[in-house]
Amino acid sequence: TIMTGDKMDELFIKSIETKDFELFQKCPKTNLHTHALLSSNRDYFKDYYHRDLEIFIKNDNIASLSQFIKNNIIDISTTIEGQLNLFQLTIKTAIYNGVTRLDTSVDYRLVKELYNGNYKKYIDDLNEIKNMYKDQIIVNFDLGISRNAYNKNDYDIIINLLNTNFFYGIDLFGDELAKDINTFKDIYMCAKKNKMILKAHVGEFGDAQSILEAIDILNLDVVQHGINIVNDIQVLEKVKKKNIIFNVCPISNLYLKRIDDIKKHPIRKMFDSGLIVTINTDDELIFNNSLFDEYITLYQNNVFNATELNKIRNNSLNIFFN
Repeated sequence: TIMTGDKMDELFIKSIETKDFELFQKCPKTNLHTHALLSSNRDYFKDYYHRDLEIFIKNDNIASLSQFIKNNIIDISTTIEGQLNLFQLTIKTAIYNGVTRLDTSVDYRLVKELYNGNYKKYIDDLNEIKNMYKDQIIVNFDLGISRNAYNKNDYDIIINLLNTNFFYGIDLFGDELAKDINTFKDIYMCAKKNKMILKAHVGEFGDAQSILEAIDILNLDVVQHGINIVNDIQVLEKVKKKNIIFNVCPISNLYLKRIDDIKKHPIRKMFDSGLIVTINTDDELIFNNSLFDEYITLYQNNVFNATELNKIRNNSLNIFFN
């Protein structure tokens, strides 16, 4: 049972200070930066597939995420049934953590690689999953585009998907240096026309200036990660005026060596500077990091106190777009 009402803040603060997961579960919260294929918890995965996953070793190579898929779940991820099952495990994981709103991305390449171009079947399958859990959680599917894998021949596929009006947002992920941000300008213009929420992974590996460029060129509403914004105060001040949401994933940043020490995570400076930040898991299946772990890790390492974490939780719940 999710706890609501006057005691919610008090209960959440207590859950953090006492590290009480059962109390944490009862407090509504969001997870706004996840990937549907990779955001199940490992226990759910093991119970369903009866296999263990390798331990992800910290490294600074984003290609290691693709390598993890190849090493551990390639047989599952290359079938429609496997993908849809993993999507459901991601949703169940969110519900287990007391998440009331989950934003999660699915890759556009599924349509051509697994659905043979059948857009309707793809959307119907995603809709069916949403409806299965609609009484427990709000699930927003974002259309994900890999910078590395994107090919201009895929342009029409993506536009057709955007025009279905099914997806909540659009999200650009992968190697930030793979392709110039202008490559995706027309796609984002189409998404904007369809009143989608415009998101992109920037400022995780790229610098502060790259964040500003992506915001301006793609007309972003949301930055995924964006932690290098703190390295340029002038850029930070410009971005702050735009009311951009920063969906930060601290443990992911640690495992991909974007930071050396969680105690010095940039989310503290981002918060203190007045940026709107949220706390999220990114890829729980890979990093073995629950949403509870994210909050507790920031608390235990004195990045935030429990009251500040509650403020971030409440701010996240109040993020709405016109």
